[in-house]
Amino acid sequence: MKKRSRFFLFKMTVLGIVLMAFFAVYSQTAVAQDKFPSEAVKIIVPFSVGGGTDAWARTFAAALSSKKYFRQDVSVSNLPGGQDLRGIGEAFKAKPDGYTLIFFNPPSSPFAWYLHKPKWDIRELTGIGVYAKDPQIMVARAKYEHKNLKDLMDAVKNGEEPKVGLSGLGGIEHIASLLFSKRFDVPLKNFIPYNATADVVSALMRNEVDIAFGSFTAMQPSIEEGHLIGIAVAGQTERSSIIPDVPTFSEFGDPLLELTFSRSIYAPPGLPADIQQYLEKQFMKAQEKDVLLQARFNAYSIKPAMGTGKDAEDQLLRAITLAEELEIEKLLKK
Repeated sequence: MKKRSRFFLFKMTVLGIVLMAFFAVYSQTAVAQDKFPSEAVKIIVPFSVGGGTDAWARTFAAALSSKKYFRQDVSVSNLPGGQDLRGIGEAFKAKPDGYTLIFFNPPSSPFAWYLHKPKWDIRELTGIGVYAKDPQIMVARAKYEHKNLKDLMDAVKNGEEPKVGLSGLGGIEHIASLLFSKRFDVPLKNFIPYNATADVVSALMRNEVDIAFGSFTAMQPSIEEGHLIGIAVAGQTERSSIIPDVPTFSEFGDPLLELTFSRSIYAPPGLPADIQQYLEKQFMKAQEKDVLLQARFNAYSIKPAMGTGKDAEDQLLRAITLAEELEIEKLLKK
């Protein structure tokens, strides 16, 4: 009986230790969940101040800083350079604790990664969400003589060489211009690079360049103000309700569907699942309910995408597949 008693006591002691360890781990996890975020969160924008992504990030930062969401300050840090790769590289190497996030827009930045092949893999980033689908639009300076796509294409085919503004050689605007040239047999050749989309808009308004591609949300305000002319919208088959007089490329034979930005949010690789789920949920709630964000969505007449973290990760994979299918290295060499 004594042996049995000692054995039973030993089993109960071991069981107690195991249960104590389990509850200790569980309670630590629960505490960690309850406390996040316990300090300020930083959003990296790999573009200059004043661009479309910067405006979206600052609107999210203002919304999420409120008591309804993060209950902590959210700041925006602009790290342009290296065709988006400088800022993305900084985010990639940051501690995966949820306090460093990054906004960028597949397929643009993944195209840059694919072309330059840095040592880190963009596909390893942790997806947080997709908040908007933003088509590209071709625009022209207000005083440009060719104010519609047909006239422009006819002029180029007859030997004219419009100056095409780009926010960097090899970027999405460059690829968009080359893809348009290839699909519509319109040989654009005279490319002039700038540092950012905002610089391209300024160059158009100064009559330094004639046409450019850019995101709809970045170009639309200048179109409405009369500083730019909308030539055609890529990436969708229906006209925008905001600028219904501007046709889509689909009306001329090819919608150029590859040229839609998926405005997305990411975190460093290895982010714990509970923090990823918390961030995903808060970004979705903000898209759905925050007044500031609703005003921005309404201003562009677009609906919140409400994409999950998996959707954001899928956009990275799709962008790399698209880069391979389009053979963008060959496209850029022509």
